[in-house]
Amino acid sequence: MKRLQSFTTVFMTAILLQIPAIAQTAHKAQFGDAQPSSLGGKPVPLTSISLPDIPEYTGKAKLTGATAFPESGKIEKSVSLTYTTRDSASSILDWYRSSLSMYQWTVQTDDPNVLVAVNNRSGNSCSIYCSDGEEGVCNLHISYNFVKPPSDDNP
Repeated sequence: MKRLQSFTTVFMTAILLQIPAIAQTAHKAQFGDAQPSSLGGKPVPLTSISLPDIPEYTGKAKLTGATAFPESGKIEKSVSLTYTTRDSASSILDWYRSSLSMYQWTVQTDDPNVLVAVNNRSGNSCSIYCSDGEEGVCNLHISYNFVKPPSDDNP
């Protein structure tokens, strides 16, 4: 029994460590090498932000961090938001999976621990995942990319 618990702990740790890599891989598939940390200019802390085509989580969550990153390539700007909540990661991600479909988003991942989606109307994209915080607290992370509209200069 102890061996099974040890295996389960190691397995779950390995899975949780892969979540940021999964989100990064999905981002790179859509936007190439443009990363929020290298978007030409310094990140700007925000006190609040409203995302135009993504539903606001209806559970109890407190915004603890918000940063905007300037444009680069196909990305007009990126926003990174972090919330804390006592809701479970699975209930949060299930809520977003259900809600995003009503807002015409296409979920591009099958991973139950991370959600990567693209809005069919705007082309904007987001990745959503949760990480463990203090005891009983979940850190909800949302990365949102505003995509430049197509033009003659920006195909």
